[in-house]
Amino acid sequence: MNDEKFHPDLRPDLRSAIERNAEAFPEQIIAAVLAAVTPHLEAAFHRGETAARLREQDELNGLLPCGTSAAWKRHIKRGEPACPPCRAARSEERKRWANDPAAADRAGHGKASTYSNYKCRCGPCTAAHAERAQEKRAERKSS
Repeated sequence: MNDEKFHPDLRPDLRSAIERNAEAFPEQIIAAVLAAVTPHLEAAFHRGETAARLREQDELNGLLPCGTSAAWKRHIKRGEPACPPCRAARSEERKRWANDPAAADRAGHGKASTYSNYKCRCGPCTAAHAERAQEKRAERKSS
């Protein structure tokens, strides 16, 4: 089987199992297995497209390559696990947000999300976070 039929994040053990049994299984079954392992490829396999073709199409559409925060979002939107370079890029972006006081100002103070996402510890953000925590505790007690 062609390597380009496989998603780059497909576990090596699954890839080798599919390759070993390629002659025993019809192409439709192999496509179904691959689609189940990488859900965003399901429609592509039904159209006869390969993972390499999808990556090529992303580049033609001007989408940023893996290793960027935008690519991380694309992985998540497609329902696939983010690759290690994309996870690292997202982590770096989150760290920049947390260390940028202006980002907290742009997000708006007095919100629990600003406390959590931007590490803002001003009075209004701390109060909003405490209020949300109290609501969640009450919700857990009532259920």
